[in-house]
This record gives sequence, structure tokens and C-alpha cells, in this order.
Amino acid sequence: MKLNRFDHHSVLVLFTILVSPLDVYAQNVPTYSEHIAPILSTHCVNCHRPNGIAPFGLDTFSAAQANAVRIAEAVTSASMPPWKPAPFYGPFEGEPEITVAETDNLVAWATNGAPRGDTTATLIDPTPSSWPLGEPDLIVSMEEAYPVNPGDSLEHRNFVLPVDLTERQWVRAVDILPNRAGNAAIRRGRIMLDGSGTGRTVEAEETRPGYPGLIIDHAAFPQGHILVWSPGQTPTAEQPGLAWSLEPGTDLILQLTLQPRPETVPVQASIGLYFADEAPVLRPVGLGLNSKAFEIPAGNSDFVIQDRYRLPVGVDVLELFPYMHYLGKTVEVTASLPDGTEVGLLQIEDWDFNWQDSYRYAAPVHLPAGTSIEARFTFDNSSANPRNPSSPPVVVRHGETMMDEMAEVLMQVLPVLPGDTEALLGNLVLKEARNDIIGLRMGDPSAPHLIVLLGRAHPPEVSGAVAMETFLEEIVAGYEAGTIDPAKYQVLAVPLLNPDGVMRGHWRANLGGLDLNRDWGVFSQPETAAVGAWLDGLDPAVRPVVMIDFHSTRT
Repeated sequence: MKLNRFDHHSVLVLFTILVSPLDVYAQNVPTYSEHIAPILSTHCVNCHRPNGIAPFGLDTFSAAQANAVRIAEAVTSASMPPWKPAPFYGPFEGEPEITVAETDNLVAWATNGAPRGDTTATLIDPTPSSWPLGEPDLIVSMEEAYPVNPGDSLEHRNFVLPVDLTERQWVRAVDILPNRAGNAAIRRGRIMLDGSGTGRTVEAEETRPGYPGLIIDHAAFPQGHILVWSPGQTPTAEQPGLAWSLEPGTDLILQLTLQPRPETVPVQASIGLYFADEAPVLRPVGLGLNSKAFEIPAGNSDFVIQDRYRLPVGVDVLELFPYMHYLGKTVEVTASLPDGTEVGLLQIEDWDFNWQDSYRYAAPVHLPAGTSIEARFTFDNSSANPRNPSSPPVVVRHGETMMDEMAEVLMQVLPVLPGDTEALLGNLVLKEARNDIIGLRMGDPSAPHLIVLLGRAHPPEVSGAVAMETFLEEIVAGYEAGTIDPAKYQVLAVPLLNPDGVMRGHWRANLGGLDLNRDWGVFSQPETAAVGAWLDGLDPAVRPVVMIDFHSTRT
């Protein structure tokens, strides 16, 4: 049995839109001043305003009247207000709450010629509140504006914002405030911490403010927290007891995803920090479902990548942040409880990189120990995908550039019992090692028969590695020629099982001084334990049919 978490009001909304006739307004036509302006002010103008991220404004009567039919079509098709999660998942904080009556008013207003009504009424204030959570305890800002020049490609730019602190502060909420003009060019913002000073060094080498890069190794979210900002998003504070630590000497890295406009746009932003009075009593954990071992064939319009993780402890799920690039098509996160119940955590059926966001549950979702969480990603690497950056399509692998792909869901979870946090963190280290060590996966992840190939358990056995390379080439050729059915057979290849031993020139041992061939079944070493953990996480319907460990007696 599969359950999707939802608010019963959603069912009422969908049903009423289908059955409410428009002629109920024949005697009482909605007007802009009385009915429409308040709706637009609540749901639309935060983005649809001068210098906003939307392509046109809705902050005046003339602008709204010119787009009346467009507005009606958008709300009835549920394409606006923008919200990517499928119905019946959540409910999430910030979920658009446009009502049945508001939708019907917008449709009836457009149908009846979009009348203005009272011309003397005070309508929409096009200037949103600067800080919706109130004045921050501390504001840090970019020293100078960054010019976003006209072009076709998104740009990822990192800006170092030093924080002047003399003692540790606990942060309960953050917000980003762009300058008025720059708001039109910002698609997404991330706030990360850099305690090393590396960001300053990198930025000093640039001639313009900031430095490029989507994936940076010297900064990260605060442990267990997801700091993502979107235009039009209403910021929320962490639940009580979940503030994060900001130490003196730590820089904030503001990473902005920038969308070029027809004209050069100066972008300058500030970060508002809201402090808690006391240290947190709870410690959330970041749990990642992801894969780095994939190769998306050119022309494949429905390529699937999966990752699973079995919870060693019970947790409450607080927030999810899915991430793919332009080939992303759908993403679904489900939880299989120990009693066999399946709970739908998140589903996005029409992924759009430009509308990526994080999703915080209105109430935490409890998952008991033993629950298996699965993330399933699909990708469209065909010429029919209008967002495909390559024409004609090419083979795409994991990587940080927009020509590469990523498959990741970051979850913020809170262990339920005292002492479970350390147990979960230790287990996640093993999971990350598993994902890092796996070199290549081929075939459908749900194919029932699994072939496992291992190489370089003993560092100097190079000829065994060459033999494995040739073997893999034959398997790839078999997939391409259709002689190996990807729906029946999948392959896991680990060409470099002992990377530390190879780098250090060891004869047989890994960094721990052990022969990995003597550790199967014991799994005391991270390399063998990573492979074992991956096999343990397989769907029960998948069975290994052969495992080949490539060795050689001479080099």
C-alpha cells in the first residue's frame, strides 16, 4: 500500500474547479479594484513587478488587464503560482494557497472583459517588504555590484561576505535581499559557510566581484541545514531548538544562479541573519540520496537513476532539496516502512532547473528505523528535450558543469532518540564512501540480474585492470548492439577498489594495512563495506548472478 501525504482541502479545490460554472458571476462580475488586485498582490506581484524575476509585471491595472486571459489560463492549468511538487504530497510550507473562489474570480474577470471597478481605490504596492521576518540582527552585503551581461547561459557566481563577529552566534533564520535591479537576474541563491578563507583567496584572483563555480570544495551548508533561497519565496525560521552555529572568522559564501537579461544588470545582494537567544538542543543531519556512477546514452529519453538508503535509526524528515540539471525529467522520493507501507515523500513530474527549490514539510514526517528511502530520477537526453544543452545529444556523465548531469536529493532529518545522531552520521559516512567508490553502472537499475565487476584490489595488478577494461568494452558493445538486454541485466563496475593503495604504491594492502581480498564477509574496511552496503541496499527483486574480481600474477 502506498500513501501520499496530503491535505484534504486539495481534493476540494480540484473538484470545485471542475464543476463550478462561470455564469454564476453573470449578475456580479468581479472587478479589478475589489476582487483581482488583492489576489495579485498576495500571490503574484512579488515576482511580477518592475525589476522582478517574471517576464512581465502585474502591479498595475493596465498590466493586469492586458494579461487577464493569460492569468486565467495559468491558474486553471495550475502552472501559476509556480509549484513543482505533485498534488497530494506534503503539505509543505510556502505551498501556494490560491483558493477556489480566487481562481473563479480571475477566470470570470477575464471572461467578462476585465473591468476596473472603483478608480479611486488604493490598489497594489509594487514595493514588497524588504525583510518579511522583520529587521535582521545582522546584515552583511556584497561590497560592489556584479554586472550580469546579456547572453544565453545561466551563470553560477560565488561572493564572499565576511561576517564581523567577536563571539559565536546561533542562527535561527536567514534571508537574501537583492538590489531592485538585480532581482530580475537572480534565479536562485545558496548560503554556505567557509571557515578556511579559501573563498577570499580565490575571489582576490578575479578582476570582477565573486568567482565562478557551481560545486566548490571549500564551503558547505551548515551541518544538517539547507540554506536555499528563491525569488518570491517567503523565508521561514528553523523550528525551535534547531539553530546553527556561526563562528567568528567564518565567511558566508553567497552563491547566486544568474539569468542574463537583454541588457546588463547590476546585481548586489545582502544576507540578513536572525539570531537565537540560546544554543540549539536538537541536531539535524543532512542525508543525501545520489549517484555519481552513471552514463546517459545520447538519444535516451527515459534514463533512470536510483539510490536507496535503509535508516539505521528512526528520524523525522523536515525538508528535501532535489537537484538535477537540464536533462532532468522527473524525481520521486518514497519511503518503504518496515511493515510494508509505502509513503510518498516528494514527486516532481516536470522538472525544470530554473524552478528548483527546497521543500520544508508543514509537519515533520516520521520514519521508523529500518525504513528504506528511495530516490528515483529520470532524464531525457533526446533531441525532443528543448532544454538539452547539446545538439545533437551526446553521452552525458556526472559532473558539475551544465553540460554534465547530477542526480541528488538532500534531506534534512532529525534523529528521534538521544544518541542516534552519532549512529546515523557514522552510517552515512559509509554510504558516501559507497557512492564515491562505485565507478560505473549500466543497464536498468530495476533489472533483476546483477553482474558485479571488481578491479585493483591489489594495487600493482595492472594487467588485470587492462583485462577488466576490455571486458567492460565488450559489455558496452553488447548493450549498444542489443545482444545484452538492459531490462534483464545490470552491471556494477568498481575498477579501482583500492584507490589509497594505488596512490601510495602498496603491494597488497589498503590504507588500513589490510588485504581487501581477506575482508569480504567481514567488511571491516571502508572499501569492502561500501560495496557490501550498496548490495544490501538493492531492491529485493534484484539478485547478483555473477561477481568477477580481476587479478593478475604479473605486471
